[in-house]
Amino acid sequence: MIGERAYAYDAGCITYCPSLSDAAADGAPCKGLGCCESSITPGLTQFAVGWGRWPGASDDDYGELDPEQYYQYAFVAQKDWYTFKQDHLTHWDIDNISVPFVLHWDIKDGPACRPETNYDSPFGACHSNHSKCANVTSGLDGYFCKCSEGYIGNPYIPDGCKDVNECENKSICGAGSTCKNTEGRYRCDCNFGQRRDNSSDNMGNCEPIFSRAAIAVIGEVQYMNAMLIEICSMPYIPHIIYNALITCSSAFHVYTIFALHYIQLEAQH
Repeated sequence: MIGERAYAYDAGCITYCPSLSDAAADGAPCKGLGCCESSITPGLTQFAVGWGRWPGASDDDYGELDPEQYYQYAFVAQKDWYTFKQDHLTHWDIDNISVPFVLHWDIKDGPACRPETNYDSPFGACHSNHSKCANVTSGLDGYFCKCSEGYIGNPYIPDGCKDVNECENKSICGAGSTCKNTEGRYRCDCNFGQRRDNSSDNMGNCEPIFSRAAIAVIGEVQYMNAMLIEICSMPYIPHIIYNALITCSSAFHVYTIFALHYIQLEAQH
């Protein structure tokens, strides 16, 4: 493999498998029986993968395995992606398999990030609003672009970074609160009748403002209001009279609901 500034960097491993029965079991780590793996250094700009026999090895060294009947392959892949299986030695359809690997994208031969680019301001190749520049930290020169916190997308094109709707995560807010998405951020608002619980065990949750007794009284008042509406529904006709709240009448019944202050005055006499 060729590394940064054309310095040579070699990485490799050795695998040995005289028979299928000697190969590693399905799912076993690739430690040299049927397969092997090797880590590569970061910062490579070019690579070439090859496969070959150990110098001086002959067909007899392969035991019962016919070199023409089993697969030999090497590839670069994302760490921990590959899982070994014994049948990969004899009939793995490698031509129709996509192998994932991670590319570290950075801008070479350019300026380092300015301190002010920690804010949402386009810089260099970072063309999108709500993007920022970050210096390469692997010991190499260069920088790369990323969307600011609360945004996702492509920072290298105009308007490429889009707002993330954090409220799609239904568990992002605590109990008794509702998530409200804002540009680049979100907030958790306490529901009606709730307030922020600042206790050490429930930070971020909301707690009821009223006690259970107060809630019961409020519920009773709401129930009485519903009764008034029901009493004054057809066929009763409501009439407002002096010193009384309301009178509901029909051809057969008359109901008068008195105001509280009127009842208190009557009680004093």
